[in-house]
Amino acid sequence: MYDYIVVGAGVGGAIATERISELTSNFLVLEEGKWAEKEDFTHSQSLLNLYRNSGINPVFGPHIFSYAEGKGVGGGSIVNGGLFWRTPKHIIEKWKNEYPENENIQMFEQYFSELEERMSVGGSQSESPFEEYDQDSKYLEKRAKKLGLKVVKARRALVGCKRNNNCPSGCLSGAKQSLDKVYFKKNEKNIIDCAKVISIKKRKDIFYIKAFKNGLSLIFKSRKVVLSMGAVNSAYFLLKNKLIDKRSLNFQFHANIKSIVVFKNKVKSHLGTMFTEQLQEYEENDIYIMPSNFNSIYLETVIASFDETIKSYLSDKEEFLSIYTTQVRPMSQGKIRSIFNQKVVTHKFHKADYDKMKESLIILCKVLFSDEIESIIIPYEKGLILNSKNYNSLISELNPKKLELLSVHLMASIPLNPKKYDGLLNRRGELYDCDNLFVLDASILPTNIGESPQGTIMALGKSVVNHWQN
Repeated sequence: MYDYIVVGAGVGGAIATERISELTSNFLVLEEGKWAEKEDFTHSQSLLNLYRNSGINPVFGPHIFSYAEGKGVGGGSIVNGGLFWRTPKHIIEKWKNEYPENENIQMFEQYFSELEERMSVGGSQSESPFEEYDQDSKYLEKRAKKLGLKVVKARRALVGCKRNNNCPSGCLSGAKQSLDKVYFKKNEKNIIDCAKVISIKKRKDIFYIKAFKNGLSLIFKSRKVVLSMGAVNSAYFLLKNKLIDKRSLNFQFHANIKSIVVFKNKVKSHLGTMFTEQLQEYEENDIYIMPSNFNSIYLETVIASFDETIKSYLSDKEEFLSIYTTQVRPMSQGKIRSIFNQKVVTHKFHKADYDKMKESLIILCKVLFSDEIESIIIPYEKGLILNSKNYNSLISELNPKKLELLSVHLMASIPLNPKKYDGLLNRRGELYDCDNLFVLDASILPTNIGESPQGTIMALGKSVVNHWQN
């Protein structure tokens, strides 16, 4: 019998585990994935071992697109870029105004500085000896400053980045401060990896958790349980196990559009890292622009659906190419359902979101086009080649339903709000409908934040777990 069991060793699980370890030594963490090893940090092995369903998790709707989730001790922090942004100020103000009775929302900002120090968030990366690296980021910075637009250094949790350009597959140099190293390693004896939790039942005051490991069925008992399975899986788990009285749960998400930028001179985008600069001029419009990881594999992924003539056009230009991401915060919501014990994730876009996608692409072109850029190819139908003269008219006229999208950030499926705001959790992150069952991951955010959410999840999580007592 355990005092606590944490299901999921991701971002929220890290905060939960640290607090629980201060309260008791009698706890367990169950993680479906494995402890990452350097051998996992190739593209193929990472997809196989460190991503749920090899990165293919479909969302059905007007667009059928995939969202990516990390799987392993450390969760998404193993395979993300180590980004650690503070919650955008306009989002914080919106939360405070809309949920004035939510003590956690009013207080969570105080934890950012503490977490940034813990995670070695430096705000920038060392330039020497990498002066010729990250030319795509430097170009974005140059253009933004020329146009008088706000551009900022990427805030990343790392020490001594070697610019291996391998962030989504795992950090080869060990520079990234992923949560397996910073939080979970010291509690290694309390963690069971490769244990897939199947079900949970509550009898009187005891939870019975069923899991599979190495083909064996195991039952664990605990007085308290923390779900940290991610915005989709925590929600699905509650629905599947009938722990809440709902037929579906909503979620929010980011919509990412990846475009190919063709430079007239070599930029060698494979030399560098995920990105070192982000355009934040349009943050209050919920639009961000930044370069993305680049190598032949990422390039092939983006252009896979492009017309053969476009692929031929790009075939001998690899050193002249970069991938840029426009990231949009939609108004739209998705739904998570359990249908015959199967997870079904759907979405529906508002017209305003389609308008925002088009706006983000026009901004991308307006900022990047100069006499250094030959063309920009957006993922529309089989690829649409834009130049400095036609981009405005072509983007304005396109049907945004035919854009190819993806998402890496889903959140807000089990919001930490009072009941009168349709919240499901009290200030301790405990379900109103089930005593001693807690949720702590991206699910608990009141809304989508527009930015990479790791910092927000950790800060809001700190405000939650500080209410936990023996």
